[in-house]
Amino acid sequence: MKLSSMGRFRWSLLACASILIGTALLIGLGSDSKHARPNVLLISIDSLRHDHLGIDGYHRDTSPYIDKLARSGAFFKNAISSSSWTLPAHVTLLTALPPQQHGVVAPADALDSDALSLAEVLQQNGYATAAFVSGPFLRSLHGFAQGFDLFDDEVSATNNLASHQDRTSPALFERVRTWLMDKASRDSAPFFLFLHMWDVHYDFDPPPPYDSLFDPDYTGEITGRNFELGRDIHPGMSKRDLEHVIALYDGEIRYTDSYVGKVLNVLEQIGASEKTIVIVTSDHGEEFFEHGQKGHGKNLYDETIRIPLIISQPSRIRPGQVIETQVRLADIAPTVLGLVGIPQPPEFGATQTMAVGLDLSAPILTDFAPPGDLIAHSHLRLFDKMTSVRNERSKFIRKGGLENFELYDLAEDPGENNDLARKSGMPAFGEALRAAERDQILTSRDKPPFRKSAATTKPHEARLRALGYID
Repeated sequence: MKLSSMGRFRWSLLACASILIGTALLIGLGSDSKHARPNVLLISIDSLRHDHLGIDGYHRDTSPYIDKLARSGAFFKNAISSSSWTLPAHVTLLTALPPQQHGVVAPADALDSDALSLAEVLQQNGYATAAFVSGPFLRSLHGFAQGFDLFDDEVSATNNLASHQDRTSPALFERVRTWLMDKASRDSAPFFLFLHMWDVHYDFDPPPPYDSLFDPDYTGEITGRNFELGRDIHPGMSKRDLEHVIALYDGEIRYTDSYVGKVLNVLEQIGASEKTIVIVTSDHGEEFFEHGQKGHGKNLYDETIRIPLIISQPSRIRPGQVIETQVRLADIAPTVLGLVGIPQPPEFGATQTMAVGLDLSAPILTDFAPPGDLIAHSHLRLFDKMTSVRNERSKFIRKGGLENFELYDLAEDPGENNDLARKSGMPAFGEALRAAERDQILTSRDKPPFRKSAATTKPHEARLRALGYID
């Protein structure tokens, strides 16, 4: 879908600002600009709900280090993921393409090497690139290793079928710390470090003291284990037991937050804090029966597709920014390139189409606001096929057939409880969102997907089955 005339004008101003900022940055860097560019640390925390962070007003102190990071830079209150499960969302994060275009939408899919990733662009521009990942989908067999000098997925590859009950943050942190220390002692080339943290993903079994931190008085029998496939956690469970499950989820967030703090402390130790852009985000959220389901990958309501997004660099990004305008997961990769002064490749869609990510570096570095008419498309093809189209005020969700859709006025009904599509007649804003969905479908049809079959193994498939992703 094209931007409106006013949107095109505003985006043209923003694009010009980004170009000027990038040019000024490159001039300021001097002749050895590749080595003077800032580092980039991109942290994706799997299954992290936006509304369970202190910075977003949550009533529990789940995220002191993440909150501190957010206050030091820009916090985007309305960031929307491209999907509600791990694989397609992370492909979007690293390619700036929505699922309808990259095509990696099923557990057996992998990103084709013809796709251009953020890591490849940075690598081609002199960055040392490394990734440390956990969980079953952020694996080289799903195509995520391209562009990385070092791609370490051993934490996720060596665990057993119950690995969703493991705690991966300690091992992950030790590998990251060793790499950062070694890199600092070896050379001064800028680095791109991608870190995928898995522990917030179910099962919810944080270690002491996090297991009782937010619900010390619970005396029931419910645990956070076997969250997806077990029978104890269901829509009819008692309110008190569900509160305990959510407290365990919050404990996982606080536990993971402590390791975010440890990574940031290593940056301090090696003298890299001021020259490192730090981004914290998530692939999707988690639902606790707000709409009848648990976990993720089953719906496209905001509890699963609205995600945190924080971008900080103390030496360049003004602290305390809270950006209310809606942005997308697909905007992160182009924004990274804008912040480091690398021109956008055509594959990242440096155009006005709504189907690809946009560079938001100008709003972060200046007083420009992001374009207020960005539309977020989300896609799901795991258990059922669903699409959603969301602007800042309203949301259209299609489930399966052409006439099976829902419509919500988010300004009046942020919990998405009052389906306006069930009322008589379709409101005008609903027709506009439905037209945006049609435009996205037509745009995607003209572009072949960057998808191939993943070379899965029987142990890998067994692990996905244990997590409930495949039958």
